[in-house]
Amino acid sequence: MFCRNCGAEIPDQASFCTFCGQPVAPLADKPDESKLTTAKKWYRRIRSVVYGILGIVFVVFLVWSFQRHPVQDLKGIVFDNYGSETLGDAVDSTVRNQHWNAEKIDDTHYLVTLSGFMPKLYLNFEFSFDVNYSEDRVYASASSVEYDGETYSDILTIGFILGAIYSN
Repeated sequence: MFCRNCGAEIPDQASFCTFCGQPVAPLADKPDESKLTTAKKWYRRIRSVVYGILGIVFVVFLVWSFQRHPVQDLKGIVFDNYGSETLGDAVDSTVRNQHWNAEKIDDTHYLVTLSGFMPKLYLNFEFSFDVNYSEDRVYASASSVEYDGETYSDILTIGFILGAIYSN
């Protein structure tokens, strides 16, 4: 016996379709076979498309999850000298027109740059961070900061700019 609604084959004694849940017509009201075949084909096509889309989404998720995400990882790091706030939260509250970029150096090393404008200092800047991966850990260090056309890599200037980013 076949369901009139979706065309699925169901047991003869069924009262409801096990696929779509619709009440099943008695055996005397047997539906037209050509309609059932068409309905069955459409049901199978739709099911195939849905399964195909789900499969593609799953593969994309797997590929994405095995890649490194240095910008997101850096945003989640807490620089202990500046409190318990993550770098991403501090930047969101103090830096305008922010732009993050990551450049892969090798399999475990990335150069991440943050550029933006700090209204408190009335300063456009570009900060560079070395992001390194070791097994399941992420390590980051501020390597240089550029503003007013000059690049600084000394600890005082880097500390000053990081302090300004972390000051709310």
